[in-house]
Amino acid sequence: MDVDFNMDLNPVTCCCGGQGMIRQVLKGDGIAFIGAMGVLTHKVLAPGEKLIAMLGDKTADPEEMHALVDAAIAGGELAYLGLTTARDRSGKNALHLAATRGDATLCRKLLRRREDVFAMDSNRDTALHIAALAGRQLIVTELLALGALIHEKNRDLMTPLQLSVVDEAHGNGEIV
Repeated sequence: MDVDFNMDLNPVTCCCGGQGMIRQVLKGDGIAFIGAMGVLTHKVLAPGEKLIAMLGDKTADPEEMHALVDAAIAGGELAYLGLTTARDRSGKNALHLAATRGDATLCRKLLRRREDVFAMDSNRDTALHIAALAGRQLIVTELLALGALIHEKNRDLMTPLQLSVVDEAHGNGEIV
């Protein structure tokens, strides 16, 4: 995976900070160097950040994602915790993104800590909301078995059950 660099020159969304009107966004894997007014910055993505970036990339290799999660599990609780607490800009964690992709095996690995079942993104969606909306029956079944709350409302006041029937392309109401 490559490191992608994006510059935002919009004065509403960027930070002045005495360095000009630039907001820099880094995505991807590896080391990135940014030169701004003689300052050189470099960032190595942590495993959780790397997994979030990979899950957001449709071309990412699923085997590489599974290997990253397996390595974190083998590395102990602290390594695993670092992997599962990383979030993207909208507050989605790795479990949310794996549910979006429909990767039931990766979801199972990420669900070793049961409290992740209740994690919410910035829209107050849980992994169950996301899986129900996308029609991911196997993932929904596993989340419910681990105690996911079927009547938890998101910011739009929708429950996973309601989301499963709202989306005409996926939902059929039978999965929840």
